[in-house]
Amino acid sequence: MNLELFFLIISVILLSISLYTYSINIKESNRINLKKLRLEQIKFINDPEIDEALSKILWEWEWDDYDDYWKKYSPKNNPVANVTRRVARNYYVALAIMVKNDDMDIGLLYELNPSGVTRYWEKIKPIAIEFRKRNNYPDYLTPVEYLAGRIDEFRERKKIPTPKQVT
Repeated sequence: MNLELFFLIISVILLSISLYTYSINIKESNRINLKKLRLEQIKFINDPEIDEALSKILWEWEWDDYDDYWKKYSPKNNPVANVTRRVARNYYVALAIMVKNDDMDIGLLYELNPSGVTRYWEKIKPIAIEFRKRNNYPDYLTPVEYLAGRIDEFRERKKIPTPKQVT
């Protein structure tokens, strides 16, 4: 065996080892970044300001129909409630976008918030549908509707019963 061939073989072996080590480092870096992302998502899902807004809407706010809702909670009549409504809407829209773009696993969302979006959508759906009609705004809250549907699909796929409305 000549010297050139020997150095070529050694070079190929060293290059292979380098590429293998590099790929291991990339995988580990990706794993660490994914864990960091998941921790940020967990913080977002459990944000106390959002939890407070959702609790108000789900447990304190009451209305008979769209007109009653609008009289009590519209931006003009109740600016504080409008902020609360927008916090809840923005939260579920952001989650929907993350799920739709595969930036958040629906299973993780379900584990951390199993019925939040579906309860919110059940309560706000009649208002959203009427708002769409009256304001020529056909996609109003469609991300929230989408997310509630994805949670329902997840439950069906995993054979998890849909929780009843809390009374």
